[in-house]
Amino acid sequence: MRLGLFIGGLLSVSLTLSAQEKASIIEEDAFFIRSIYDRALSQGAAYQWLRDLTQKAPGRLSGSAQAAAAVEFTRQMLDT
Repeated sequence: MRLGLFIGGLLSVSLTLSAQEKASIIEEDAFFIRSIYDRALSQGAAYQWLRDLTQKAPGRLSGSAQAAAAVEFTRQMLDT
């Protein structure tokens, strides 16, 4: 009986440590993902690309000639 309680206690501690480790890993991952997000907003080119696309290929209704031109413009921009 005591052996069973001892093993149960060890298992409980093991599971608790595992949960704490998982929480730590999740917190580290969240911080890393947030740093990527912040860098993309502050140093990335996404807003510049969006401005160029909306100014150089306006009226991009799906299936229209303007949409095809926008696709071509984006392809050329990404190829450079």
